[in-house]
Amino acid sequence: MLFLNGISPLISRFAVPSIIKIDNLYEKSSNGGVFFTKKVNYIMTSSIEVQKMNITLSIILAVCAGYLKAWKNWRVFHPTMLYTSVLVLLYNFICKDHLLWKHRSIPLESHFAGELFHAFAILPTITVLYLTFYPEKHGRLRYIILWSVLSFAAEFPFAATGMIVFENGYQYWMELLFYPVMYIMIRLHHIRPLVSYGLSAVIILLMVWLFKVPVQLAF
Repeated sequence: MLFLNGISPLISRFAVPSIIKIDNLYEKSSNGGVFFTKKVNYIMTSSIEVQKMNITLSIILAVCAGYLKAWKNWRVFHPTMLYTSVLVLLYNFICKDHLLWKHRSIPLESHFAGELFHAFAILPTITVLYLTFYPEKHGRLRYIILWSVLSFAAEFPFAATGMIVFENGYQYWMELLFYPVMYIMIRLHHIRPLVSYGLSAVIILLMVWLFKVPVQLAF
């Protein structure tokens, strides 16, 4: 709780109004699943202010990529940038009736609009930055852990303000497992794309099975 109190000023800077109270980080959902902080009490004075969180994140990433001269490698990493975007769209297709996480794009509160922004603005920039500075010899594990922890921390304000909602058995802490897999797969696709496609299919099937995602074979 001290951690939450410490970062609440940061959240309020981007999403005026700040969080008034966080009193039950976990609660039972209607289907019996437990998910992170649906009991966050907050008031939004302006939907535009909340949307600034998404825009600010994308601007910070783009500026970092430019300052660190990572964009000069975009042609080299372009296939992997598309790979990450396609996976986001594939998730929305497979889980359209059983979403594990849901983005809200203020003011429309459209999950798909938020996912499109994530797929074509945020993830490609992250991919360029991540692959540009990926260590070729030593420190690979430390590098992956660092990116995973930073991604987990950066997601907290969005989860705390309800811009990301976790449901159907998926919980916020599971992102600590998801992000290492994601970053490993990004690197794998860059060096072994065919292997990454096969392994991605296995991971998708595992997620479908673990979270009981109903899949309709008929279109």
